[in-house]
Amino acid sequence: MSYSLQDRVSLGVSDYNAVFAGAQLMFPTGKLDIGVEGSLEAFIGDPKNAADAKLQEGSLMLRGGLVAGFHINDNWSAVAFLEGAKVPGILIAQVNAGSIPILRTSR
Repeated sequence: MSYSLQDRVSLGVSDYNAVFAGAQLMFPTGKLDIGVEGSLEAFIGDPKNAADAKLQEGSLMLRGGLVAGFHINDNWSAVAFLEGAKVPGILIAQVNAGSIPILRTSR
């Protein structure tokens, strides 16, 4: 059975398998914790159905971020973060043709 693009998106089906990796490094400085983090999602293989859209603009999702936490007291802390990402792209021709690869990510 072949599902429409809308059905596949609502079901959370991905056209690809994925490999995940990530790391975070925290520096405690008294009441303040400062950290850097990064993660990688690599989409591997090809769609199971040859008619499905393929990734045309790379197959890696890279994220990097800064994290800061402040210990207000024994019960409360405040955390702030800033994150940037580079994600796989699709071509405008794929959008116009309704041939969009579906990626299911961990977030």
